[in-house]
Amino acid sequence: MVHKSPAFEGFPEESAWVERLADHPEEEDNLTRLLETEKHLVAAYILLALEAMKAPGLRLVLGNFENRREKVTLLCGSFSTAMDLGGLARSIRKKLDARPSS
Repeated sequence: MVHKSPAFEGFPEESAWVERLADHPEEEDNLTRLLETEKHLVAAYILLALEAMKAPGLRLVLGNFENRREKVTLLCGSFSTAMDLGGLARSIRKKLDARPSS
């Protein structure tokens, strides 16, 4: 399970972790290096953290994930969506493409 809902009073811990990381854009390079992990849930949370911090380099790393087939289940409140890690990367790319240019 990958928690995608906002944290409330520190729970779920994974969401709180993503939110704390998003407040530290200076860690983008370190997080990007950690994406080399074979642990797909860790990679999913790092992608979410990079998305939340609006990391400039996120678009560059998404291509490395679009063909990964490890299954993840995104949990947002009481709703869940099953997809693979590549599907998560593609959905993040779509959101990035929909953002207005600055």
